[in-house]
Amino acid sequence: MASTARRDVPEPPDFGILKRLARDQLIYLLEQLPGRKDLFIEADLMSPLDRIANVSILKQHEVDKLYKVESRPALSTSDQLCFLVRPRVKTMKYIADIVNADKMSGRSRKYKIIFSPQKFYACEMVLEEEGVFGDVTCDEWSFYLLPLDEDIISMELPEFFRDYFLSSQPLAAGLCCPGVDFAWRAARMGCGASTSPHTAPLPGPLQSSLGGSGHLEGDHRWINSVARALQLLNSLYGPFSRAYGIGRCAKMCYELWRELEEESEGDSQGRKPEIGNIFLMDRDTDYVTALCSQMVYEGLVDDTFRIKCGSVDFGPEVTSSDKSIKVLLNAQDKVFSQIRNEHFSSVFGFLSQKSRNLQAQYDRRRGMDIKQMKNFVSQELKGLKQEHRLLSLHIGACESIMKKKTKQDFQEMIKAEHSLLEGFDIRESTSFIEEHIDRQVSPIESLRLMCLLSITENGLNPKDYRSLKTQYLQSYGPEHLLTFHNLKRIGLLTEQAAGETLTAVENRVSKLVTDRAAGKITDAFNSLARKSNFRAISKKLGLIPRLDGEYDLKMPRDMAYVFSGAYTPLSCKIIEQVLERRGWQGLEEVLRLLNGTEFSEAGAAEASPGRDSQRTVLAVFLGGCTCSEMAALRFLGRERGCRFIFLTTAVTSSGRLMEAMAETRA
Repeated sequence: MASTARRDVPEPPDFGILKRLARDQLIYLLEQLPGRKDLFIEADLMSPLDRIANVSILKQHEVDKLYKVESRPALSTSDQLCFLVRPRVKTMKYIADIVNADKMSGRSRKYKIIFSPQKFYACEMVLEEEGVFGDVTCDEWSFYLLPLDEDIISMELPEFFRDYFLSSQPLAAGLCCPGVDFAWRAARMGCGASTSPHTAPLPGPLQSSLGGSGHLEGDHRWINSVARALQLLNSLYGPFSRAYGIGRCAKMCYELWRELEEESEGDSQGRKPEIGNIFLMDRDTDYVTALCSQMVYEGLVDDTFRIKCGSVDFGPEVTSSDKSIKVLLNAQDKVFSQIRNEHFSSVFGFLSQKSRNLQAQYDRRRGMDIKQMKNFVSQELKGLKQEHRLLSLHIGACESIMKKKTKQDFQEMIKAEHSLLEGFDIRESTSFIEEHIDRQVSPIESLRLMCLLSITENGLNPKDYRSLKTQYLQSYGPEHLLTFHNLKRIGLLTEQAAGETLTAVENRVSKLVTDRAAGKITDAFNSLARKSNFRAISKKLGLIPRLDGEYDLKMPRDMAYVFSGAYTPLSCKIIEQVLERRGWQGLEEVLRLLNGTEFSEAGAAEASPGRDSQRTVLAVFLGGCTCSEMAALRFLGRERGCRFIFLTTAVTSSGRLMEAMAETRA
């Protein structure tokens, strides 16, 4: 099985301190409003809060009642209201409505807003516009990092992907600094530039620097949060000896983090580092991996049941009862920890063997005397019952996954995906997608397949694009028209027309000039055509394994096992190559094809190859990381004797990416 370790792997650092720091700060902030109070919590903060401070802890610090921030204000009778929220304009208006309603009725109360992870200027502007800024006190809960497992840390910011990679909103008035990079200053200040209620034309020089549009390429408000998260990790587990990265967002986060380090005068200096190297990567460096159907157990559980904040709700179809059960999925689950990274085809065999082993342990009771039975009951029985309960749940989950995948013609879908990845039978795969749309199997799955076709083929030819788009809108409704606009803007679903023309010209010109000049010309054409260059990158890095016979999924030989041996995740391959080369040397052609902004910088700590810290790598995914990528890098770590720690803005999947593109906001 893929879980067999070949080399000694360093133990992960203890990330429990991150939870303790977050809990202590929250308690401190709650105590700043002495006396009994009601706490209003934004919906997407409820699950993270539960992992940090449960209801009993909140009650100990005089929180009386808990309310969910919803469209309709809750009727609280408390004289003190505390709001634990994300820095969003919509939420500020919700709070302002409550305060203004109290003013109208002549009621006097105290109001406290706790922003997590930070406060944005735009939020204060909304409170001021609504006339309640002087009635509330504001604080920040610097809750940047939530450890989900021994090697997974999440910022729990699923909106990061859409906000940065898609948003292109007007800049905020009053924040513009001619001659200075606005995005940088907005990030440094933690400003919600894209969400300010005030907008105005930019000064000429700044408009010019942004392409004359007066718009940012993306929403940069979360850059500050990422930089401060890195600063916290570096102070607790660093100093990091070397930093690598690829992507514009990665570069901005790294530079802001280094500037924060300089301002703090190196709090981590003199400490024994626990993490040696750090690798930052933008999600748009590799969309293909995120679009592929996940085949490892944890990925399938996420796709089928949706893992939220490290836990999953197994419904009656899994529990074989009329109740749902919430299960925490981490290394403490002895069953899950052994199958999470396995290809699904290997999981049933393992669970079957596990079941027999458990039964054998139970059967030992038959030959025991009274003393042995007493020891068995006091020392082993409870653990066996817990393991049996978890085993039953995971068997039920596997059966449920199988049923759902059978209904969706899963094998045919995987076959079509593999054809797209390999570049064979494209017409047949296109026909499968058309049939999938016509049968109305799933709007999200149909979108995913269309995007995978587009990005592997450097865009769809105009005829196919129009045909698939028309069929999709007819099957799922015209309200999805904006979704196509979003997908086109982000480069996930594009027409090939411009790219084909440019490619043809590029090919003709390159025959007439030197290789070096041809490279520069290709760069220019790529930036215009927004080509993904997947085929060329795949060939350069060997992403499609050459198979002699059938791929052994039980004893995999490389990271491609996470996709049934058909494809090695591009993101993981890049990390492997850069760490192996200790830099980007020799990858110049790949970088040119990726159109990436790469960097490799030495940190404050001196690298010592013998240290465990130098064999511990912090992989930072900006825009989301999939379970498949984590499984692949864990495999690589076991093969190379190193430990990967994952820091992600949120755990993502193809479904989440498509939903982010289809999302409409008020």
